[in-house]
Amino acid sequence: MWNLETFRSMWNEVSGPDAPPCTMTNYTRSTSVRVTMLLAGWFVGTGVPTGDKEVTTIAANRLDLLKEPLDETWLARVRSSTNAEPMRGRNNERGPISAEDYARLITHPQFQRQH
Repeated sequence: MWNLETFRSMWNEVSGPDAPPCTMTNYTRSTSVRVTMLLAGWFVGTGVPTGDKEVTTIAANRLDLLKEPLDETWLARVRSSTNAEPMRGRNNERGPISAEDYARLITHPQFQRQH
C-alpha cells in the first residue's frame, strides 16, 4: 500500500542537489494521497485526465517540473476535507487532517512561495 513511509523512502532516493529530474504519476486525485506525498517531501500537482478520471496526480522532485502545482485553493479544501489524513502504516483511516499534519503541510516549500 502507498503510505507515508513508502513515499518518503522514494523521495529519499530522488532528492538532493545532484538528483536528476524525476516525476511520478498516479491515477488518484485523493486528498489523502496528495497530502501523504507532500508530507513525504514530494512536490505535487494536477495530472492529466485518464479514462473516466478528469484529474489525476503528478509528483516531482522539483517544483518546476509541475505544470499545475497544487496551490492555496487546494490547501483551503484540505482543511474541510473528510479524507485528508495522511496514509500511515498498513491500516489507513479516513478522516480530516490533524492540526499537527496541517501545520507541517503548509511549511512545505511548494506553498512557501505563495505566502
